[in-house]
Amino acid sequence: MARFALACLAAAIVAAISLSPVPDETAEAAACPFRAPGNHGERLTSSKLTDCFRVRARPGQLTTVTVTFDNTAVDMNLRVIQGGRVRGLSDCDAPIGWGCTGGRETLSMYGFLARTATVYRVEVFAYAHNPFPGPYRLGISTARFNASAACNGLARYCRQRLAFPVPWNGASYFHNDGVSGANTGSLPQYRWGQRRALEAFFYAANFTARRFANEPPLGMVDIGGVQARTPGFELSPQRPRHPQGTHLGNDLDVAYYRRAGANNAAPVCPNSGGYCTGPPRIDARVNAFFISKLVESPHIRIIIVDPRIGRMIEAAARNMFSADPDLVRRIERMVCWGGDEIGGRFHHHHMHISFFFGPPTGEGCA
Repeated sequence: MARFALACLAAAIVAAISLSPVPDETAEAAACPFRAPGNHGERLTSSKLTDCFRVRARPGQLTTVTVTFDNTAVDMNLRVIQGGRVRGLSDCDAPIGWGCTGGRETLSMYGFLARTATVYRVEVFAYAHNPFPGPYRLGISTARFNASAACNGLARYCRQRLAFPVPWNGASYFHNDGVSGANTGSLPQYRWGQRRALEAFFYAANFTARRFANEPPLGMVDIGGVQARTPGFELSPQRPRHPQGTHLGNDLDVAYYRRAGANNAAPVCPNSGGYCTGPPRIDARVNAFFISKLVESPHIRIIIVDPRIGRMIEAAARNMFSADPDLVRRIERMVCWGGDEIGGRFHHHHMHISFFFGPPTGEGCA
């Protein structure tokens, strides 16, 4: 069974997998009881509130963990530990809206991108004050992930939905943002996107991290819902967290690179009515460089920013890339903030990066 399970992982098969005990070099995983629940886990008792599993990942492998359960009257949680640190926590009681609200619920983790051979300790647990919900389905999916401006594969492959990859083995370029005016943080369930969008974004962020080595991690907000819906739709179909039809997996909300301090999605300027009214405290050069790598992607559609911020970024781009007027024109075309449809309102704390959901049908501010 162990060979079968590992073969499934290597072949990037999405399934509920029975994992068998294997020798492990990490103390946290070695201490794990390591059950083999098949399609459903065992019902926990009051004396044991945690089910624990070990998951192995190969270098360059993106691993995503999900738990699906039917009883939504209790608090159930999912946690991933690696290297002695909690790498992700998905909590039914999270304050920003993903709760156990009825019907079948799915808890998911970010995609964990292994730089080297890695072992994760996966815990499904309930708090002592709540009974455990009983049977659940453990899903472990794996996929290869390559940061590249243009997705190298067939259309169906490039439109594949993946959890946002977090490079925990090595320096992390991103952090989970907990503050943002219109968006009050983000959960793993809202971090799912199309492969071609995530690979192009990762490509740009990697280049930026190498060019500006001391830059703090970039704050990530929403991408798309785990069920290919606008984040928040499952709670309020009339009023999701973003305009309906957006953030289906092709849109990313991320913070700006700042001149100093954490790159989180808090306002970067004095503001009123959703617009900057004073000088933005961004590093225009770093943002311009980041965008210069984003626009290498043939899948990029538009980048929406605050008007004051957009003018700063475009000025920096003209100065940095004066020897490449074609690149400057492409940046100017993609960085947008005017008009009712495009609008830069409520982008004084984050930029909105949009990729084509299907075939290109027009790009930029035109």
